Amino acid sequence: MNDKDIITQKDKKDKNDLENLVTLLMLEVAGDGEELFEYNLPHPHKYIRNNEKYYTLHYILDGVFFTKKGLNFINDILLRFNLSFKIININYKVIKKQPNTKTYKLNMFNNLNSKNKEFILPNHIKKDDAVFWGIKLYVESMLNNGSGFIPFETLLNYGLTHYIDTKDYSTIKSKCRSIWNWYNDRNWEQTEKTKKYNNNKEKYEGTKMSRIEIINKLNEERKEKSYKKIINAITGVYKDDFKKKNGKWNYKKIAEYLKIDYRTVSKHIKKYEELNNN
Repeated sequence: MNDKDIITQKDKKDKNDLENLVTLLMLEVAGDGEELFEYNLPHPHKYIRNNEKYYTLHYILDGVFFTKKGLNFINDILLRFNLSFKIININYKVIKKQPNTKTYKLNMFNNLNSKNKEFILPNHIKKDDAVFWGIKLYVESMLNNGSGFIPFETLLNYGLTHYIDTKDYSTIKSKCRSIWNWYNDRNWEQTEKTKKYNNNKEKYEGTKMSRIEIINKLNEERKEKSYKKIINAITGVYKDDFKKKNGKWNYKKIAEYLKIDYRTVSKHIKKYEELNNN
């Protein structure tokens, strides 16, 4: 690990400025992309496939790291990336916080290898295929953004648009079909949500509803449940705890309290306010 890979002390900033700043971490990696799933890392804010051998990741980290303690924390994560990935380059910069942009805390990267544990990877079937993992990351990104079902044609169009120069049509179609079947068998829920979905869908078994209708129905129920939880929080007895000094809602605090995505909180509160202002 080179000295340039270590974040060093920055000029002191005004505390009010720090509240509006976040850290953009940029990594250039040699690999096919399966590393992100192998270490169960959060979905990157940006994934750029440079070629068959390299890709670039962007992560927006919560806060800035100017104190001695903060520097120790983020340098530990940078070291973990170097131990776990084939890092070509690490770069980082402080940027202004953008509205409705989810940020990641450093502890979300704790599954990476560290100096204090053996380099034993999870039991994982490595496909060693940049096209496969690129398409899979695309699906994960859509699921992260609230998609409940993705048509096969959407995957195929994405695969052909991005990889037709490196693979032939039948190969891309085969990979898209394999990925589509995998998620379709899991009801288009990300892995940690699959068990919860299977438990909920039992109440619709035996009805005349199709598989897709059941998926859409459960997605609507999930959204309605989230909406009610958020509205209960901002109208309940502790509603003042979720407000900033200027009287605006603290979306981040509400999201952390309810363990709901920041963007979902923002969307539902805006919907509630529009309905009540009309």
